[in-house]
Amino acid sequence: GTDFAGGAYTNVNGFSGAGDISLTLSGVDRFVVDIYNNSGGTANFLIDGATPGSGPTSYTATSTNAVISRTIECASVGTHTCKVSIPSGIPLVCGIRGYNSSANTIQVINNAASGAKLVNQSSSGSNISARDVLGYDAPNLTIIAGWSNDAIGATSNGDFDTQLGNLIDTAKVSGDVLVAWAPAWDPASANDAAQAAYKDRAAALAASKGVAFWDQRAEFGTYASNSSHSADGVHWDATFQALQADAFYRCILAMAA
Repeated sequence: GTDFAGGAYTNVNGFSGAGDISLTLSGVDRFVVDIYNNSGGTANFLIDGATPGSGPTSYTATSTNAVISRTIECASVGTHTCKVSIPSGIPLVCGIRGYNSSANTIQVINNAASGAKLVNQSSSGSNISARDVLGYDAPNLTIIAGWSNDAIGATSNGDFDTQLGNLIDTAKVSGDVLVAWAPAWDPASANDAAQAAYKDRAAALAASKGVAFWDQRAEFGTYASNSSHSADGVHWDATFQALQADAFYRCILAMAA
């Protein structure tokens, strides 16, 4: 099984502000809390409303610029709630994950940022960009997807190649890579010619670096074919996302064959 809840690593604001962040999962006996360690403050951990019997009960951040993880243990496998309490509003919580320590699991971690372009995702030095966190997470498989903001904001071809290349190179260090070009967006939001040009560049770059490429446009067709699943021409509803998930699954199986 796999579960992830919380702010993506590339969201530099994380979950800020005093209060509680909770995640309830079934069939788990461990939770991992990811914290952006650069702003001081203390995060307190609770399992089912009580102090954990094993593992850390809190974490006090330092000025070291990094993402850190703390594993919190439950008494047994079951349905549990992990709560992270942040009295002062810092440190920033990046996310919470849960798993069964006695079973094989697949963990899916989403690194994304609202409004981000490749230049934001592929930057280095902040320790919370997608490129930096790839080194921290060391995933067995990295799926690079998105680019609606690049198509809308007209990222130059040269910058597109450089930034996507940086992400691919970093991801290859720990595992396989799938570059998945996005479904067609509304031409009114993202120029069709720009979308097509970026897709061709992404395909060529993936081929030159020896990684897999999948064109979701070939899978799902034009924007007109799917417009009923998008309220704004760029973001997709749950029904379409389920179709994407199934297609990703088939694509990954093909990579493993």
